[in-house]
Amino acid sequence: METEQTPVEPVTEQTPVQPVETPSEASTFLTDDGKFTDAYLDSLPDELGKHSIIDKYGRDPVNVLKGAVNLSNLAGKKAEEFWVSEDPDVVAKRREVMGVPKDKSGYAYDSSDIPEEFQEKAVENADKFMEFAAEKGYPKAMVEEILQWDKGRGVEAIETAKEQKATSTREAEEFLRNEWKGDKYDYNIAKVSNAMEHLGLGEFKDNPKYANDPDFIMAMNEKIVPLLEDDVIIEAKQKQNYATISDTLKELDDRMYSYTGNTNDPAYRNMIKERGELLQKIARK
Repeated sequence: METEQTPVEPVTEQTPVQPVETPSEASTFLTDDGKFTDAYLDSLPDELGKHSIIDKYGRDPVNVLKGAVNLSNLAGKKAEEFWVSEDPDVVAKRREVMGVPKDKSGYAYDSSDIPEEFQEKAVENADKFMEFAAEKGYPKAMVEEILQWDKGRGVEAIETAKEQKATSTREAEEFLRNEWKGDKYDYNIAKVSNAMEHLGLGEFKDNPKYANDPDFIMAMNEKIVPLLEDDVIIEAKQKQNYATISDTLKELDDRMYSYTGNTNDPAYRNMIKERGELLQKIARK
């Protein structure tokens, strides 16, 4: 009786295992005593591998790290002292670093694009701010940027005000022309203008609050102009009577008598007109 044979597995040749380097064998940046190797330091950028801190701390990685931390702390402390010191030399250096001019003349301000009627005030305000900025130590770039922003804001406000005034003037004129038809508009406006000048209110003619207010203009024309034409306000204000009118007439006659210019000139013609008005006032007394 035959016995069953157990098959034998073929024997395969084993690949020998390569030895694994230990960290100490693979390491190329430390010497046996734990210091940075020359090869490792040479492989670094010069600002690192040749930094004085390496030799100062004997190439020991731990000591080098501690030295770097101490140096960073020292630098931070010195930086803080630099920014808060009151020492004149340090203050001068700090202003230089920040770009702070020695005085207000170190800042630049261009007012050429500001409307002429506002330039003087704008330059005055800018001058005060630059003086303040130089005293406080504000950098040139920052101050000039603020001045530019403020100027732009001011010019925009001026243009807006002009547009509003033009709109208000147009609306007031349209209203009054509708109330005073034809030549009556120009006639009444001239009367109101003369009345305001006579009462010492000429400066208000350019004030939109009054000049563009139809109610105010109509009130002046209806209430004040008639009083002036009747001399009521003149007498109340100046205490003018027959004697003072006569004195005024005499003074006017003297000026006309001594006048050496052309009698057709507006100045002389105005004196003739004024004399006629005075004579009329005397006739009404």
